[in-house]
Amino acid sequence: MAERRTVGYAAAAVLVVAGTGWLVLHRPAVAAPGPGPALGTATVVRTNVIAHEVVTGSLGYLDPVTVVAGTGTGVLTWLPAPGRLVGFDQRLYEVDGRPVLLWQGDRPAWRDLVPGMPAGADVTQAEHNLGAPLTGTAVRRWQAAHGLPRTGVIALGQVVFLPGPVRVSAVSAPRGTPVHPGLAVLTVTSTAKAVSVSLDPSRQTTVHSGDSVDVVLPDGRRTGGRVTAVGAPVPAASGPGLVVPVTVGLTDPSTVDGLDAGTVQVAIVTAEHDGVLAVPVDALLAAPGGGYRVAVTSGGQRRLVTVHCGLFDDSDGIVEVSGDLSPGATVEVPAP
Repeated sequence: MAERRTVGYAAAAVLVVAGTGWLVLHRPAVAAPGPGPALGTATVVRTNVIAHEVVTGSLGYLDPVTVVAGTGTGVLTWLPAPGRLVGFDQRLYEVDGRPVLLWQGDRPAWRDLVPGMPAGADVTQAEHNLGAPLTGTAVRRWQAAHGLPRTGVIALGQVVFLPGPVRVSAVSAPRGTPVHPGLAVLTVTSTAKAVSVSLDPSRQTTVHSGDSVDVVLPDGRRTGGRVTAVGAPVPAASGPGLVVPVTVGLTDPSTVDGLDAGTVQVAIVTAEHDGVLAVPVDALLAAPGGGYRVAVTSGGQRRLVTVHCGLFDDSDGIVEVSGDLSPGATVEVPAP
C-alpha cells in the first residue's frame, strides 16, 4: 500500500482534474550537481614576502648629449650613421677629411692644448687620454697615429670630451655643412640600455639607489634590474606637477638584445617582511562577513582556518598570513 501511495502522490503532481478537461502540470527538471572546480595543493612556507608597486618605465639609451663643433673653419666631410658605437680615441666625425676624436672627460674643451701650458682640468683630461704628460713628443706621436698634422698642439675642436663611450642617436647636420663654433653636429647617448621611470614624488622615499627591481619587458619576459640613480623632482613632461626621475640598470643586458626602445613595467619594492608564513594568493577563500580563510587538508580531512593577511607579493603570487597554521601544512589551491 505504501508503494502505491507514493505512486498516487506522484500522479497527483502531474495530472489534475479541472472541470471537464485536464490540466497538465510540468515539474521543473532538477539538474544533477556537476563536479566542483579541480583542486590542487600547496604548502605553507616560512619565507620573505616583498610587496611591490608596479610603475611604467621606458627602455632606451639614456643621457642624450648634443655634440657641437668647437672650431670655426672647415666643412663636415664624414658623419657616422645613427646607431654607431664610438669608443675612446675613435673617430666621432670629420672636418676637412680629418677626424675629430672622442676623449674621456667630464669637462668640455675650451682652448687649444699646448705643451707647457698651466695646469687645468682640460690638461689633466688630455694627459689621461694620451697616457703621458702633455708634451710635444706625446702629442705628435698621437697625431701621427691618427693621420693628423704633427703640430704638437691639440687644437680646439680636434677632440670632444665626454664621460663615456657613446652611441650615435641622430645626425644634426649633413655632410658638406660649413662648420662654425656651436654648430650642432650629432646627438649621442650612453651605450648601455637602461630604464627610465618618472616616479610620483610621494614615492621618492621608498626608492633608493642600489634597490633591486623586477622589469617586465614588452614581450612579457621578466628580468632583474637595479636602481642606479634617483634624481631630484623635475617638472612632468606632460601635465602639471613634478616627477622624480629614476634610472634602472638591467642586471643582464643581453635580455634586451635586439630591442632598442619600448614601454616596460617596473616592480619597485615598497615593503619587505622577513621570515613570515606565506601561502599562494589563490589559496585564500572569502569568509562570511569579510576576511579570508584557507582550506587545510591532512589525512583526508579538510578544515577551514581563518587567516589574517599581511603583505601581498604580486611578483611571486604569495601573501603573508597569520593564524592557526604551521610551516609544511597543506592548503587547497585551484588546480593548474
